[in-house]
Amino acid sequence: MTTAYDELLTAGSLITLEHVSERMAQYLANTPENEIRLGQTLQLIGAELRLGQALERGGKTKRAGEIFAATRERAKQIFESLPDDGTARVRYATTLFFTGYLHMRLGEYASAARDFTERLRIVQQGYSQHQTIIINGKVTDPEAWQEEIADSEALLCLLQLAPLGRPDLALENCTSSIARRTQITLNDPSSAANISLAGSHQYLGETYLAVGRLGDARSAFLNRLANYETVLATAPQNYRVLRRQAMAWQNLAGVDSLEGKTDAALTRLSEAVKTFDRLTTQDPVNVMWRGDSAEAHRQYGAALLAAGRLDQAYQHWQIADQQITATLEADNSRVARRLFGHKTRLLAANIAQARGQDAEAKKLLAAAILAFEAEPDTYAQVPGALDFASQLYLNLADAHTKAGDDKAASAALAKLVALDSTAIATKTPIFTKNVAHALSLLGETDTADNLAEIVMPEPSKQ
Repeated sequence: MTTAYDELLTAGSLITLEHVSERMAQYLANTPENEIRLGQTLQLIGAELRLGQALERGGKTKRAGEIFAATRERAKQIFESLPDDGTARVRYATTLFFTGYLHMRLGEYASAARDFTERLRIVQQGYSQHQTIIINGKVTDPEAWQEEIADSEALLCLLQLAPLGRPDLALENCTSSIARRTQITLNDPSSAANISLAGSHQYLGETYLAVGRLGDARSAFLNRLANYETVLATAPQNYRVLRRQAMAWQNLAGVDSLEGKTDAALTRLSEAVKTFDRLTTQDPVNVMWRGDSAEAHRQYGAALLAAGRLDQAYQHWQIADQQITATLEADNSRVARRLFGHKTRLLAANIAQARGQDAEAKKLLAAAILAFEAEPDTYAQVPGALDFASQLYLNLADAHTKAGDDKAASAALAKLVALDSTAIATKTPIFTKNVAHALSLLGETDTADNLAEIVMPEPSKQ
């Protein structure tokens, strides 16, 4: 099942993957219980998890969630009856990964933290008790738990760096995860080990961005990119890694933009959209790839707009708008994916404003505000949502000011300022700088000056 999943996803064939996963799960599920050994039951759990993953990638999130939840309960019962069986323990831990990851994608951060914390606890126990695991019929060394621990730490880092507002804890978990995975990769420089290590570097880079350490963020993202390039050197058609390589370019382009390196950002984003065009052509039904492609085109369009290349910016906005609209129509459950949609609406307004179409820009901004404010109150915890909201409200205030409506402009600025005191998520230097600007426009200069001391650091010399 694992072999089929990895090979089909690598080749970019989601429909075939779903069919294979479905048949494998049905085959094992239809076998009479008295004929199923423990090992086969654990295989059934693995097959069902792969099926759920294939469904979730194809936009069938509700059904995937049902499969993950049912599989977790089955694995939990087996683990509780056989706590000394390492294979039962790791299978239960794996189900906690899938339920936690889906909770995170849906914006259910407390539930995700519960699952990831429990996963870390039980895999640490497995390591301390020197339990062995049977994988593909082979008994592993107890050191195999190190990857389970490292992955659990990385995912907790991802939650802590923004949604839970604890970048300090995120830094600890990501640093520990990288140390473990670096050692694993030295002992086994396989593609899987390099891909896992790249994930930890990504989360560390995002943590550094959240606290304004741009040079450190760049180093982490470059390390991530290097891991992917190692894999692609021997497997250039690995679509899973090509996607992640493109996203690493997006990360680096984000740092470039913050440091004022416009040309470098545009070059990286140009390569990213080319890769996503290739991916969406290869597997057009892959909802996840299409949504990621939309964000790459949107980011490229925003960078082109900042460089004054309006026509090109508009072309990439059109692609982003078409892709994100189709993606959200297929599945709008992912909070990050909806944020892609919000950002695309704002880009449309910014392009109209750059073209001198003030009335159209104001109309588009109003639509963007309406869509964003329809989100639940907890949406501010979504990574990137606060930065986006701060820019959105500043743009709206500016549009109202140009129209001579100072009262409406003040109301928009007040909404931005309110987020600073109510949001749980990590407040990045970008967000804090925008809040300070809003306070200054509202006449609260003393408070604005105090916040203005928290600014982005000097550009990196790297």
